[in-house]
Amino acid sequence: IWAAIGRNYKSKLIFVDKSVNEQRYKRLLIDSKILSELNKKEKRFSFLFQQDGATCHWTSLVMKYIYRYARVLNGWPPNSPDILPIENLWAIMKERLNRLTTKPKSKSELKQLIQQVYDGIDLETINNLINTFEYRIQMVKDFG
Repeated sequence: IWAAIGRNYKSKLIFVDKSVNEQRYKRLLIDSKILSELNKKEKRFSFLFQQDGATCHWTSLVMKYIYRYARVLNGWPPNSPDILPIENLWAIMKERLNRLTTKPKSKSELKQLIQQVYDGIDLETINNLINTFEYRIQMVKDFG
């Protein structure tokens, strides 16, 4: 599953059925329309695009594409999911999925439930995650 969030922004949710290589990741970025949406919503290049350290995210093919639309936050520390807003969003979704009384009987039903939970997350929740990002980074710095 792939999605992107930012202040007052939530991308569409994309289900990835194959392993992701550089071509598939670039296609995912294009199909999600995230960079073009953000450039329409915000002043062009006024936002930082952040991604984890997966090898396919940092190939020259992918980075050439991203640099056409966004500035990139480089040097993200490995093994730091607790400070990433999107990881906090996944935790919220998992908790909400676990509370559902309906249990999926197929992969298709699971995808529908995941989509429903994602659609039910409002921008206030997203903004709260984004707004505490700097605090979490400072906490990591303070505690080494």
